Amino acid sequence: ILCAVQTRQESLGSINAQFVVDKAKETGVKAKIVTVLGDMSSDVAVKRQTGFNEVIEANPDYAEVLAETEAKWDASQAYTAVKDMMTAHPDANTVFCSADGMGIGAVQALTDMGYTAKVGEEGHITFVCIDCDPNGCKNVAAGIIDQEAEHNAALHSDIAFKVIVDY
Repeated sequence: ILCAVQTRQESLGSINAQFVVDKAKETGVKAKIVTVLGDMSSDVAVKRQTGFNEVIEANPDYAEVLAETEAKWDASQAYTAVKDMMTAHPDANTVFCSADGMGIGAVQALTDMGYTAKVGEEGHITFVCIDCDPNGCKNVAAGIIDQEAEHNAALHSDIAFKVIVDY
């Protein structure tokens, strides 16, 4: 093996968690989080959750996870998960979704529940996600998702190509 290029999945979760903590510090409003998890038999899902939770647990004055639900990377399961968690925890003000593929369902659930305030508007549910796929980017541009953490496959291929050429 000449090289291996990959994203440290924990960092994707921790980047989003740090955004949530920083926003809570800035606004003075504690983040009360519901989390949509991927397939927890997947190392990627576990690492994204771990990275997120480690930062949140280190900042208990600014953020807490109220509930986590595994959605198996499925948008329809994410939809149900968000509706259930937001109903069970009406004080929740933040959603962490560990992949844009599920984010579609999570965003639809919030919309169907009447959470339509955009970033910066009163009543906005802070929403952080991972992947920066076209739907995620569209929702950032629309003011629905606050932040995306990205692992850039195109950049990975550029790095690998440079290593090969240099070799």
